[in-house]
Amino acid sequence: MNWLGIFALILCSILLLVFIVLIRLRLLDRSYEKSLRSRNESEFLGIEKQTSKSLKPIMNQLRKLEFFNVIINKNTIRIEVEEHHKFSIFRRIRIKKNFLGSIDINATLSKSFPDRLIIFARGYPMYHDLSKFTIGGLEKLYDFYSNDPSFWEVILNNTVSQTCLMNLGLNMKQLYITEDMIETSLVKKTDFENFAKLIISLEVKILTSHKVFEETVIEDLVCYSCGNPFDPLEEVCEECGAPRPRCIICYQKLDTLEKDIVELACCNIYAHKEHLIQWLNTRPKCPNCQKNIQKWFNEFIRFEDLKQLSI
Repeated sequence: MNWLGIFALILCSILLLVFIVLIRLRLLDRSYEKSLRSRNESEFLGIEKQTSKSLKPIMNQLRKLEFFNVIINKNTIRIEVEEHHKFSIFRRIRIKKNFLGSIDINATLSKSFPDRLIIFARGYPMYHDLSKFTIGGLEKLYDFYSNDPSFWEVILNNTVSQTCLMNLGLNMKQLYITEDMIETSLVKKTDFENFAKLIISLEVKILTSHKVFEETVIEDLVCYSCGNPFDPLEEVCEECGAPRPRCIICYQKLDTLEKDIVELACCNIYAHKEHLIQWLNTRPKCPNCQKNIQKWFNEFIRFEDLKQLSI
């Protein structure tokens, strides 16, 4: 056997050894995860045995939803939510049985909702500080209030959220959402899962409803006259000879590598994002076509805020 054959044999042996070690490490990792999960479940079951009968339905739902980091103190349950949990929109949750036998839930969130929302079961007192609005199909169950009804009308217009609200029915007396704080009261202790799914559906709808703005901040300029894309250093369109577009507000050069550039939806004109925001903060009309774009601008700013929250 020549030296090349010996070298190949040694190399194959090393690779085989590395492969065996990796398999062993993977099996150990899975075994650890399984033992950790079993330990969490065991600890949870130990806590559950100490729970009063009135809170047992809640504990059953928490176990089903894999909330294991739980502390019990008399009639109060406190939950710390892990970062990678499927309900990680919640950071901390406190569930307390009140003197009427229903449960009060207070939660802090890992992200903030952009506008206030209050939902009252029909027949509860009106909330005069905010504007009232309705959601089709839920008029007989709830009254809705917000400082921005048009925003929440869009967000609540989804099957999952409406199904959760229908399932909760009159068992949810009120729901307050203010930035990263949520408060609610539930008559039935078995409705915690529907409440948690409702909050998740609102978060998902907020994030997905703004995809229309993902292409608003553009990376490439195109010619106003013929639609031909400009190279970063090109000053004149090579197809029609038209000059490179400039910011409609400051009339300075547009460079996608230096500043964010926005394409307005009303007339497809370009502007520096920071200049557009300054412009529309003082007047509601497009600097080019004079169309009122205040609503579009509000939604764009909300989208930009949500992008910052997701970073």
